[in-house]
Amino acid sequence: MKTFAPDYYKEFKCIADKCRHSCCIGWEIDIDRDTLAYYKNVGGNIGQKLKENISKDKEPHFLLDENERCPFLNSHNLCDIYTELGEEHLCQICSNHPRFRSFFDSRTEIGLGMCCEAAAWLILNRKEKMTFIETGGSKGKQSPDDEVFFNLRQKAFDILQDRKKSIDKRIAKLRKEFDIPKPERTSEEWTDFYLTLENLDPEWKKLLENAKNADVSPAPCFEEDFWQIAFEQLAVYFVFRHTADAVFENNLKERLALALLSFEFVRYLCSAGKNISIEALADISRMYSAEIEYSEENIDELLFELENELL
Repeated sequence: MKTFAPDYYKEFKCIADKCRHSCCIGWEIDIDRDTLAYYKNVGGNIGQKLKENISKDKEPHFLLDENERCPFLNSHNLCDIYTELGEEHLCQICSNHPRFRSFFDSRTEIGLGMCCEAAAWLILNRKEKMTFIETGGSKGKQSPDDEVFFNLRQKAFDILQDRKKSIDKRIAKLRKEFDIPKPERTSEEWTDFYLTLENLDPEWKKLLENAKNADVSPAPCFEEDFWQIAFEQLAVYFVFRHTADAVFENNLKERLALALLSFEFVRYLCSAGKNISIEALADISRMYSAEIEYSEENIDELLFELENELL
């Protein structure tokens, strides 16, 4: 079956020890069954370390140390499994991260999650409009639901990538075309709501609390072409990331509302910060992705709130 990915996907590369926010710290790392079976037969010192640092739970995972680091993340922030056993023997979640996949009748789509700082930087600094590249075998038969979804999503992309208009006018047009009213809650009220959600990183909570007390107004520099393109990439990313499940849930309107809320809230947080820079936008996007996009509970809470607003 064909695989479709954003054109920037092929440029992604893990920055390993140069990463300031390692995915090997603070995340529970589950081990798939096939990799677990291999690990059980590894000998030597690395085999002994594997036996000592894998949970015996029903869902096996690595036992994080007191600093919530993976036991195989060494002092140089490199993976001992990768260096000693080879990339092919990483567990599935480590091999895939930060990739996410969406499955349709006619194709599979794969993207990069912004929870990874390298992915966030790659996406936000891209100057070209995002398009899809395709690889793999033949296309499967496209269902009527898939066809409707792809056409509507492309319409959303086309609106967001119309560089003759400002990003705010594009967002307004998207809301009008898909009948998505602007939320009645203020950004400050949404901040209060985000503070009620499951929280992983204390820095995220601190960011939200600081935004509540800030005198927020859009930075004049946001009108510059550089920022307009960066915000376009951010908005397109959120639409790509959050609408795929609409095919199965029949809730494209709510999913688009989530994408637009995510975009506007990240931009608001960037405006609230004292350091208005592409580095700050990338870091806020990274935190938002890690806190929201990788928590099914938080996504469900947001969709529930948005569904009520759209009634």
